[in-house]
Amino acid sequence: MRATDKYLKTLLSYYEEEIEGEAYFYGLVDHFEQQEKLTVLARVERRAAESVVPLLEKYELVPRDESELKTRGEGYVGRHASLDWFEFMTYIVNRYPGYLEDFTTLERMAPEE
Repeated sequence: MRATDKYLKTLLSYYEEEIEGEAYFYGLVDHFEQQEKLTVLARVERRAAESVVPLLEKYELVPRDESELKTRGEGYVGRHASLDWFEFMTYIVNRYPGYLEDFTTLERMAPEE
């Protein structure tokens, strides 16, 4: 089975979103006292992006420039900068399981090797 266009577009999009996510969490460092925790979250985003790079190379997918992606990620900071830590964690707990479902769906779309 070959890689479908939907799979390739989703793979590229998810990579780019991980880079944006890294910038987002680093951008929130100035708004919360829990800077170490936000730094860990940013590093998780970077690690997730790095794990996808071999697939991007395999399928010759070219993401947008990283500086553009970081700017986009930083742009999301304002949405949550006024929350207190508990409110922010509540948002994370409610929103982030959906990302796990998204990645599971992506994995199912992947061609068998």
